[in-house]
Amino acid sequence: MPHTCESKAISRRRHELFLETGKTPNRGKIFIETHKRSNGSFVNDAARTIGEQIELNMTQCDTNECEVSPNDVIGTMLGAEHSRRVRCMGMGAAPSNTFRNSKGRLSDPSASSSSYSASSATYNHFQQKLMRVESQLEDTLNVLKVYVMSKEGSVPEEFAGLFALQPQPNDAENELTSPVDVRGSSADNNANH
Repeated sequence: MPHTCESKAISRRRHELFLETGKTPNRGKIFIETHKRSNGSFVNDAARTIGEQIELNMTQCDTNECEVSPNDVIGTMLGAEHSRRVRCMGMGAAPSNTFRNSKGRLSDPSASSSSYSASSATYNHFQQKLMRVESQLEDTLNVLKVYVMSKEGSVPEEFAGLFALQPQPNDAENELTSPVDVRGSSADNNANH
């Protein structure tokens, strides 16, 4: 079926519509925009028939207009998508990457539960990793604070925000031993000689 985009990519036309309206256009709107001439007529009778049905379905539809799914206006009007492309989405859009989060894809309960357990395991892994990194960051900030205080005598104003959430080293329960305190200062060594 011919369209009116000529050499302009559908994704580019989609972006232009977004800039004009401020909303992401759905596939039905893209079909209508790319199959109408500048005078408002459709390119042929087949496009007119499909376009009118899409307009009718879009006015009756209560779901999110921007949702791209196999069950949206285009999916119900034109049927299942080709295995390697999705209509009205432009180059690179395939069902495997476009409908990834669609509810219609997970019709098999075993696929749904395995997907959930895999995502749950991934979530737990990243949660543990985050806790480990936060602990390492806290340790590093504590060491840095002790070092700065040993050199400067106090925390400079520039670093106050960095150490604001860290425990104060002069708190009795949180006191850290400075590496300088353990080995002694060079002033102590010079006094003995």
